[in-house]
Amino acid sequence: MFKQFIAFWQDYAYPYRRQIVLAVLFNIALNLVVLIIPWLSRFLIDLVTATAQRVPPPEVPAYISFFLGKDLYPTNSLVILKFAALMLLVVCVQGVFIYAIRRYLRGAARRVGYDLRNYYFAHLQKLSISYFGREKTGDLMARAVNDINKVQRLVAEGVLWVSDIFTMLPFALTMLFWMNSRLAAISLAPMLLIPVVVLFLGRPLHRGYQRLQEKNAEISAHVQETLSGIRLVKAYTMENQQHRWLGKLSREYLANSMRVVFQHGILHSAVGMMVRLSMLLSLGVGVFFVTREVMTVGQVYAFGAYIGVLIWPAVAIGFVVDAIMQGMASLERINKVLDETPTIKDTSPLVRLPHMRGEIEFRGLSFAYLGSERMVLRDINVLIKPGQKVAIIGPTGSGKTTLVSLIPRVYEVGPGQLFIDGIDVTRIPLVELRRQIGFVAQEDFLFSESIKENIAFGVSRVDDREVERAADIAQLLENVKEFPDKFETLVGERGVTLSGGQKQRTVISRALIKDPRILVLDDAFSAVDTSTEERILSKLQRELKGRTSILISHRVSTVKGADLILVMEAGRIVERGRHNQLVRRGGLYAGMWEKQKLMEEVEAVS
Repeated sequence: MFKQFIAFWQDYAYPYRRQIVLAVLFNIALNLVVLIIPWLSRFLIDLVTATAQRVPPPEVPAYISFFLGKDLYPTNSLVILKFAALMLLVVCVQGVFIYAIRRYLRGAARRVGYDLRNYYFAHLQKLSISYFGREKTGDLMARAVNDINKVQRLVAEGVLWVSDIFTMLPFALTMLFWMNSRLAAISLAPMLLIPVVVLFLGRPLHRGYQRLQEKNAEISAHVQETLSGIRLVKAYTMENQQHRWLGKLSREYLANSMRVVFQHGILHSAVGMMVRLSMLLSLGVGVFFVTREVMTVGQVYAFGAYIGVLIWPAVAIGFVVDAIMQGMASLERINKVLDETPTIKDTSPLVRLPHMRGEIEFRGLSFAYLGSERMVLRDINVLIKPGQKVAIIGPTGSGKTTLVSLIPRVYEVGPGQLFIDGIDVTRIPLVELRRQIGFVAQEDFLFSESIKENIAFGVSRVDDREVERAADIAQLLENVKEFPDKFETLVGERGVTLSGGQKQRTVISRALIKDPRILVLDDAFSAVDTSTEERILSKLQRELKGRTSILISHRVSTVKGADLILVMEAGRIVERGRHNQLVRRGGLYAGMWEKQKLMEEVEAVS
């Protein structure tokens, strides 16, 4: 834990060391000003007491007599007014210091949180798809929000409290022993147990905060998944079960929370009890010393005030432990994500490919998902020429989607198995590779933005005419014109306000507007009717001239116009050729063609 703490300060807090150091210096100055007040009050009390008892006044330091005047006895209203002015000056100085502390330290803490959150999010986007298959989105969100806030609190309040402890504690102790060492030894004896209590309860608190953060992440994940699948939840009338499951998670969170509250309460109450016992001892013994004329009333007041000053740094020890335990538990959760190494990344030597021709070659390609020994693809050998239109067809689970996902390296492929324009795909910079590939996946994901922003996603500069043109090719333009806000219409989270076909055509428009050299359409027409599909394909024919395109479909009618049709089964290419060739061959493809024709005839009769 200590190593992680040091690494965190070096990586994130060190760039803002100037602001943090300035804040600490201002806090030290503030604490010294606070510690002066009991010392000044002591002399005023003793002066007033001497006047009331008509006895000679105590000796007053030169700096006080310089400000208040040499004639301090008997105490008069002018002396009190001057003393009040001195106190007011001290309070004003305190206000300036508090402002400076908040400006520098809180500002530095916010910047540390800003940097950490940005780095965390950037790192998440570098991780492979397989990582997100293992982790829950809600848990990752909880780390980005709750855990980073806890780390930010460690900087903002932890630094302040530590400086309080190391400033007020030694100064107040010095003043106490300087005024009366016997009274100080008696009064402070109970406080010696504070470090023992903190060390005893610190480790269980750390484990408790770790469990608490984990349970909080589980609740976030459950709520996020439920809201994302709210249509399914309602369709299957699972609201009560989802609510019961959330109740179970909430009860577990409450149980862990109460355990932490119990430990936290013991820590603070134990520290508070020891501090209050010290105050009682100082008051009781102090009164005894006044009756024996060992101390003055002003000295006993100042002594009690310094014991009171010790309350905060003593209690702050508990707060610091609390902040460190929470912050480090959260930092460990964040570092667990940051320690994940991206499995798909640029590796030297890289070969630049700024202008892709579109040739794709699979050479003896076999593939298994990370962590699995089962081969999804086996011995794939295909050469796709630039500008060629290729279709892939086959039963569900035959490996079609996996095969095309390897082209933009959504999943990593071994070296020497996949080449683009004769270059090993693992040697092409990811940015250059993916920028020139338009990919329409099976899942139609839309952001909670306008239709225009969803279509233009991934393109730095685009005008309205390009957006309209892409929508027109995808047969979406006529639908958009019917919306009140046209292309500025908000689609809702995951495109909830659009129909399945409209979402699918929006995603196709998004791929087309990139002007890609390679276009991959993975079952991109499953949610549109046959006539709309034919119109899209007709317009795509003109658009795809000179571009390499790969089309995956379960409909033979969709792929029959392709230059090359690949038929897959159980991870292998079992047939290849043009439509007429494959029909004459009488294999798997011919059977699918006959079955589809029969279904169309039945539908026509119906």
